[in-house]
Amino acid sequence: MTDKKNFTYRVILQPVDRYFFGSERTFVPADGSRTNYLVRSMKMPQQTTILGMLRFSIVKNLMNCKSIEGKEDYARIGPESFNGDNATQYGIIDSISPLFLIKEVNGSHININLLGRDNQLYKSEKTKVKELVRLNLERMKNGKSNIAANNDFIPQIVGYDPKQENGLTWQNPQTHEYMTEDDIFKNHEQPGNQKSYTGAALDDAFYKQTYCHLSKGYRFAFYFDSMVQLETPVSYIVFMGGDKSEFKVTIDEGVNHFSDDLKLPEPESDSTYIVTFVSDAFIDQETIKLADFSINEMVDFRYVGTKVKMSNFADLDQSNTGKELKDRPSKSSKKQLVRKGGVFYLQSNNLSAFLRKINEQTAFQKIGYNYFKTEKIEK
Repeated sequence: MTDKKNFTYRVILQPVDRYFFGSERTFVPADGSRTNYLVRSMKMPQQTTILGMLRFSIVKNLMNCKSIEGKEDYARIGPESFNGDNATQYGIIDSISPLFLIKEVNGSHININLLGRDNQLYKSEKTKVKELVRLNLERMKNGKSNIAANNDFIPQIVGYDPKQENGLTWQNPQTHEYMTEDDIFKNHEQPGNQKSYTGAALDDAFYKQTYCHLSKGYRFAFYFDSMVQLETPVSYIVFMGGDKSEFKVTIDEGVNHFSDDLKLPEPESDSTYIVTFVSDAFIDQETIKLADFSINEMVDFRYVGTKVKMSNFADLDQSNTGKELKDRPSKSSKKQLVRKGGVFYLQSNNLSAFLRKINEQTAFQKIGYNYFKTEKIEK
């Protein structure tokens, strides 16, 4: 008996124009709090968004795959969407990778590498030009700190400048050029004034919505693994995100460069390691306590639970909080994820336990969350 062959495909997402991906801060918040009038798009879509786009593409036969023609939707894309607890089966989609950035140069696509938050582009006081600073963690013997738990040291970050912005940094591996979020993601602000159905102006109706677009040459991309073979390359147009944001989708064969990221290293005794997350990650508080220190940012996370047998996907149940899917799509309760680029410093005796807990979140990892890289700090 031979094992079934696994095929890996690269999916490139090119925004046709500006785009909008909603966050927790919407005009009408899910928690029923006060209406917002300033709403800003997320720079990158959630993994659940690109999974939904991929499942929609399969259902609508936008991909060329003769082996699934005539099969029921549940066989092609699975019976239900992501639920956060179980590693749901998504039909012909075995798994998807974290979303990443690529840049088109002379007809070729270059993978743009995300650096951890221990790498910062700071403007030099002498040259007034941004230079990369690698933040180093030093241990001080005296004093205590209370972060996620009591620690018997106060961490000192060498190179950190609180007066400068501490954002995400990317690197072009060919040119070795460093880029910040402002270099890649551009904003487009659109103010407006809501009116009633009769056309009359409403009180407190002013709003401003901020869209995003990518700088020239940049694209989103991800991989997905499948047991079925697609006819590639293939291109089509989909709407993804808010306000019918339009994307050109191109699918071809690829080699998943994230495939080695989840391997557990053999920690050396009395050593310190940095775990860098290359995707957003769900980490419980008990696991976070295993780390000595971290440099990260948290991001709000919700998803909409659906079943293929549902008939009205526009009738969203916001009160069920995703605990049990019934006959309507259900919005989940809010979680906090560690944003991609977050770094955690761990001693060797805690490293394996920390990484095992990250890998136990199989529902998240199956769709591209909880991906990390591990590096030993050389003394």
